[in-house]
Amino acid sequence: MWLFGVGGLIGAQCLAFFGAVYFSARTLTLLPAVLFVALCAANPDFTVYHYYVMTESLSATLLIVCLTLAIRAWDQCSLRYLLAATFVAGLMMTVRPSGFGLIAIALFAFRMPKRKALAFLLALAVWATPIAVASSALRFWRGENTTSLLGPHLYAKAVLIGPAGDTAAETPLEARLLRTATDTYSPIRTVLRDARGTPAYQHLLGYYENCIQHSCTASQYRDVPEAKLNEAMKNVGVRVIAGRPLEYLGLTVREYIGLWYTKITASEVAASEYNRFMSQHPSLPFERFIGATARRHAYPSNLGAAISMAWGLIGIFATIAGPVAALLYWRFRDPALAPVMIVGAAVLIISASTAATAIGFSRYSVGIWPALALLIVVTLEATRRWLLRPSARDVDIVSGHVDRSGG
Repeated sequence: MWLFGVGGLIGAQCLAFFGAVYFSARTLTLLPAVLFVALCAANPDFTVYHYYVMTESLSATLLIVCLTLAIRAWDQCSLRYLLAATFVAGLMMTVRPSGFGLIAIALFAFRMPKRKALAFLLALAVWATPIAVASSALRFWRGENTTSLLGPHLYAKAVLIGPAGDTAAETPLEARLLRTATDTYSPIRTVLRDARGTPAYQHLLGYYENCIQHSCTASQYRDVPEAKLNEAMKNVGVRVIAGRPLEYLGLTVREYIGLWYTKITASEVAASEYNRFMSQHPSLPFERFIGATARRHAYPSNLGAAISMAWGLIGIFATIAGPVAALLYWRFRDPALAPVMIVGAAVLIISASTAATAIGFSRYSVGIWPALALLIVVTLEATRRWLLRPSARDVDIVSGHVDRSGG
């Protein structure tokens, strides 16, 4: 970036993504490869990410490389591919922390022909290396100002579920944050409760969660250094969540659903319900911080409704594909199901961790579109091979012997 500017960086990330798509497509046969490339290019909401300096472009690039290497590691029982996959997973963790669940790839070490435990420990070490290097470099660069967004994220979730009355505070700053969460932000919880069951809920949930993380809270704590504030927010968030785990789980489920909402006010019915709710609430809490777009008028759109339904169906597919493929794989040991199991599990893990630690914006599900495209392709290929395989009643599942006698 210092040498070529922002334009050079954007060009580099585009080239990196194209290279990752090519690398992944080479592992597929011709028609699946063509379909995969076409799907990657067919989502305009995703392709626009490459024209800006955003984490979505680099994290998506690293994700599809990681998944491709993981599939090869599983298929070939290759330690070399396993270590490469875990290293890329570690790199992705430095870009988008919601990818921490990809550490599960290290478990593939137990498929290795020998020294399984050693391979597992080696995979863990390789995964941790880029994370440790990036963390050390950041601390060296920023010193005492080193911080992360984990604190604001957890604090926002604590605010949304509401602190329990007996939540403890260990410092005056934490006590102050607890009072803010309990009293100052109470109107936010009230309006979200009123919005539950309407299209306005998911819309406002994202706006308010983002506001609590940043502008709404920062405006009240200008006297506190950022690193100190974020650390206190993390401590308060952890204690509140630990005291109300069921409420946190419910919020996480709603955030997960929000990942697969796009044009939530697109249909005529939804638009009407949304506009009615907004007209009944002429003044929203912290409206000057969440911006005018939080109150925009909704207009029905057949195209928007179709997109919303399609993305919702993709969300359902992304949720069940991995677990279903895993069950079928362990029942039939069909190698064609392994890629579906691996990619599906990765998509589910990343989506669930995003819902648990970040915001349920559709931007984050769109950001893993290449992985979703790969999941669609490997599922179609597995289905084709499944339909063409010998009938299950003619196959001895243990020996794999095909009975062609017809008896």
